[in-house]
Amino acid sequence: GSGAAPAKRKASVRCAAANDDEDFAGVFDAESAAERRARARRRAEPAAGTAGDVIAEGKGPAAEVGSTGRAGRQTEFQSKSAPSSGAEDDEGKSQRGEDEEDPEDAAEVTVESLEEVQSFGRMMLLAPALQKGLKGGEMDPAICVAACKALARTKFFDGEILEDLYRVLRKAIQAEKLDIVQAHDIIQSLAVLNAYDSGVFSAVANGFRSKTSTMELGTRNSWLEIFRHFNHDLDKGFLQLLEVPPMLPLHIGYRKIRCRHHARGLCAVAEACTFSHDPRAPLSLADGGNEDWWRSKPLVMTQNQRTLGHGVYGQGMAGAASNVGF
Repeated sequence: GSGAAPAKRKASVRCAAANDDEDFAGVFDAESAAERRARARRRAEPAAGTAGDVIAEGKGPAAEVGSTGRAGRQTEFQSKSAPSSGAEDDEGKSQRGEDEEDPEDAAEVTVESLEEVQSFGRMMLLAPALQKGLKGGEMDPAICVAACKALARTKFFDGEILEDLYRVLRKAIQAEKLDIVQAHDIIQSLAVLNAYDSGVFSAVANGFRSKTSTMELGTRNSWLEIFRHFNHDLDKGFLQLLEVPPMLPLHIGYRKIRCRHHARGLCAVAEACTFSHDPRAPLSLADGGNEDWWRSKPLVMTQNQRTLGHGVYGQGMAGAASNVGF
């Protein structure tokens, strides 16, 4: 009754691609069914064609044998013409071994090579070869001395090398293969490194106990200082002989001059002492055994000064040494 035209509805539009499955489903299904039937027929049909045809097509045992034969001959030819990778590696290693040496073996430890060592880095390069030589248990004494001096010169402190060196040094000293000069160099080097081994120092004490009388005063004093620095008191007799060396049997004062260590209350060498332990023995033979010789001297001394004094008193370390000729 209002006279208004009814509203028109917009027509809905569908995409044609949405109906693909519906439109082509039969085609796809037909093709799939045809393929399945063809495969079934191929399976059911017996193998056709002659053996030559099969071989020509590259199928069948004969073709496989022929192919294998050709491949086998080719592989055999390759194996004969070129060596295997493992053999090549071994051959290359052997050739390189002839031209190149192991760095540890190439660094030969000799007196000359050790004397040329002047730096810590150079000592590091030579250390493996040195340790290898020391582990053998024996080494030339000259090389041992040169090794000690090189370690001290470069301040090269290696615990493992020193342990091996101690063992070699003990054997060399016990076998009396080192002289006083070589032993002096070893002791000085160990002192520089602050390296102490009681076995080495005891071996030195036992090996050079009878040689203190032939040592120079500077050597004896140096050894005495180093032994005391390391508090090596296992060989007190040796330390006493370093302080006051023994007199030879042909010496005029042999067992006639009073032992000042015994006068102090202890003589470490005891019966082996070459001085007299008689309290009535003179302190010096310079005045013919006259106990009152000191009264004629410019300086009057007490008994304690006569026994323990130095210098002008004439009975201390310096005075006694000058009186008996050492």
